[in-house]
Amino acid sequence: MRFPLLAACAVLLTSCSSDPAPAPPPVAPVVSTLAAPAVSTPLRIDEYTGEPCLLITVDDLQVDYPVSDHITSNGEDQCWYEATSSDYGTFQTRLSTDTSPLEAAYRNASRYEHFEPTVIEGMPAVTAAEKRDGTDGCAIIVGTSPTQGFTLIRNPDKSPKPAADLCAPTLTYATNALKRLR
Repeated sequence: MRFPLLAACAVLLTSCSSDPAPAPPPVAPVVSTLAAPAVSTPLRIDEYTGEPCLLITVDDLQVDYPVSDHITSNGEDQCWYEATSSDYGTFQTRLSTDTSPLEAAYRNASRYEHFEPTVIEGMPAVTAAEKRDGTDGCAIIVGTSPTQGFTLIRNPDKSPKPAADLCAPTLTYATNALKRLR
């Protein structure tokens, strides 16, 4: 009877003196496993390099966006329009001629609450917004080749707009841009 009691004590002592369990490994950032669809018929946007305000013009926007500013940032040619009425906020066109914005969008899909793959004029695209209801803005990201594409972003100004009010016209602008590229 003494031997089982000693054996039990020995087991308890060794389990108390053993090293604690190793800490779990750090959690890796969430990266989307979605893959951007291939562009079957590439369209080149090179002719708009340096002239992104010509891909989507003030006339295309059908809103009073009189102020446009062409800038280059992070390797993208950008055209910014700011509306005279706070109901329309800002609109921007971004041209990517060295990397696909569509692939980047798919790679970072988990950062968007609203991420909807679509096809516009036969080209793979995504409608994306950081808030599910789109009240923070609407981005339409279009791949025009494996290494090129454009992004159209419509942001509300003072009053949030529902996604339909921001995305519907932006989809029309994307359609017009693709027709222009053909």
